[in-house]
Amino acid sequence: MLLTFHHYHFSALPGDFMIPRFKEISKAIMGLKDHRSKTVRNAILSLLPSLASFCPDAFARMHLDESVEILVKFSKSRYVDFFLYRY
Repeated sequence: MLLTFHHYHFSALPGDFMIPRFKEISKAIMGLKDHRSKTVRNAILSLLPSLASFCPDAFARMHLDESVEILVKFSKSRYVDFFLYRY
């Protein structure tokens, strides 16, 4: 699902897929924040900006607090080194 979101978000017509499904997709993505796989958790972290930029008002209402918690949690971990130098 994470790859599907990434694909449709950056395709030519992302709104056709995302707008009617934003709430469902964003909840599913945020639900994976505590996944046991580091790869999945890293994917969640890298998708946060895309989710927030796609529909800022809805994202802020539904996931802002949770996103801040994720960012704080990741900033205290070793994962932050990878993401700071990746971009």
